[in-house]
Amino acid sequence: MSQFEVQSRSGSYRVFVGGEERWALAKRCLDAGIDLAGREVVFISDQNTEKFARVIADRIGAVAQINFLSVPAGEGSKSLRQAEKLFEALAECAVTRRGVIVAVGGGVVGDLAGFVAASWMRGVDLVQLPTTFMAQVDSSIGGKVGVNLPQGKNLVGAFYPPELVITDPELLSSLSERDFRDGFAEVIKYGVLFDGEILELCERWLRDRDNALLQEIIERCVAIKARVVSKDEFERKDERVALNFGHTVGHGLEAAAAFGAVSHGEAVALGMIVEASIGVDLGVSETTIPQEIRGVVQKFAFKLPVELLKSSCDFISADKKRCASRIKMAFPDKVGNFSVREVEVADLTRAICAFRF
Repeated sequence: MSQFEVQSRSGSYRVFVGGEERWALAKRCLDAGIDLAGREVVFISDQNTEKFARVIADRIGAVAQINFLSVPAGEGSKSLRQAEKLFEALAECAVTRRGVIVAVGGGVVGDLAGFVAASWMRGVDLVQLPTTFMAQVDSSIGGKVGVNLPQGKNLVGAFYPPELVITDPELLSSLSERDFRDGFAEVIKYGVLFDGEILELCERWLRDRDNALLQEIIERCVAIKARVVSKDEFERKDERVALNFGHTVGHGLEAAAAFGAVSHGEAVALGMIVEASIGVDLGVSETTIPQEIRGVVQKFAFKLPVELLKSSCDFISADKKRCASRIKMAFPDKVGNFSVREVEVADLTRAICAFRF
């Protein structure tokens, strides 16, 4: 079991990575200074992960009460309507300020449950138990929580750090191939911008499918994310901006698909290729970078939504990172390094429409 510490304005929290004592939630909470005794514990999951939530709950021990709330699986649940339903359920369960919300699921559940935790009674304790590869390497860490609007992704939300993150790589064996593959889009991001050796580990994992190697990949990504967000909790500096690489275009693609047919990983994988190509046009990125990213992406057989690129431009102007007419974006100089530039939205959308895959 590995541990990482993340600093935030409200204090530090730990990220545990490893499968030992996988369901010992109460023990991990006590290790992190969270006593569950006499408190209301609310598990929020989706239809795919509710079974995990119930297994965990069986091993908690004495608490004031345990409730289970579930939402439909998929990006469509990351909405104000689902948040409203959860708020109404919390009211019916009489959850107080001593309540603890435990998010059991992937990025959608983590973001939605985190948003609810940040808002209920003006903030109750949050524990993240990510069950997807993408959530384990990225979205469960850093405190970004929120929901989507039809006009764009993550437009309503907050920075609300969890009290604890428990990551169990063994849970990934239950994922579909597509859901599992999606997480590698975020892993590739870390490799391209921060640590080129991660890309080599990805290649080895594709060849060997080794579980120990998978845990090493998770630990490397968690270490990077923990370091970056500890320095910049509210995304005001360049290094945390870099975590959005591929996401400006990617979020536009997801919105163009009405948060349905296109997965986050597929959108980000194409977004990285497009944004690196724009980096070449700006004279920031080495000319070989887009092809290097494309080569890695193709090895994972992502289904890339190229046909939605033009439509994505309609949503990029509403991107939450936009300031006036510009968006701050990170571009890889070469593998393992990056630069941040402000780009005119009009120039960005023009380049996206002109992109040829």
